[in-house]
Amino acid sequence: MGRGEVVMRLWMSAQKCARLENPFLLGRSRGLKSQKVVLTEKIERLGRAGQVVNVAPGYARNKLIPHHLALPGLDKYVSLVNAQLKAARPHLLEETEEAKAETSEDKQLKEIDAVLKRLDAGKVVFRRHLTGSQVLYSPVTKDDLIFEVRRQMGIELAAANIVLPEDLNKLGEFEVELRFPPGLTMPGGREKLYLKVRVRRK
Repeated sequence: MGRGEVVMRLWMSAQKCARLENPFLLGRSRGLKSQKVVLTEKIERLGRAGQVVNVAPGYARNKLIPHHLALPGLDKYVSLVNAQLKAARPHLLEETEEAKAETSEDKQLKEIDAVLKRLDAGKVVFRRHLTGSQVLYSPVTKDDLIFEVRRQMGIELAAANIVLPEDLNKLGEFEVELRFPPGLTMPGGREKLYLKVRVRRK
């Protein structure tokens, strides 16, 4: 007897008084486009044991539930499946948690990569008045850069990310070095990333 069948039998025993012909449980309600089920076995291209997934009601009704591969995705059945899996095969839940952590880390790295590419491709523009000696009446500071990157690009930088030995005090095009934690891959495989800054006359 497979592990999925063991879980299914336990569920059916607990549901003798709940009437399994309930259309909500078996996905027979008209108009339903998908139904949540909790898998009792790993199914390729669908998910791992203990995972809650959305499937077509007919697939749940005709394939997954009758073949002991899944249960309706209600909280009590999810708890039942996970409890049984933990008792029978604790390594499966550990693998699931590790996979979730990897997925979360991969997502975070993709988001960071997207931000770095936006910084690399973008440009921040300032408009400043000039003094009589052709220097900026109000120099561009590190705080100004942080504010305008947030306003113009929607990216939050910290002071530690910006290398600015001295304020920008004249008109022109500049490249300001950006510093990030080691281990991140810069766009184009470059070692450093620079923020393009343009200061125009107001």
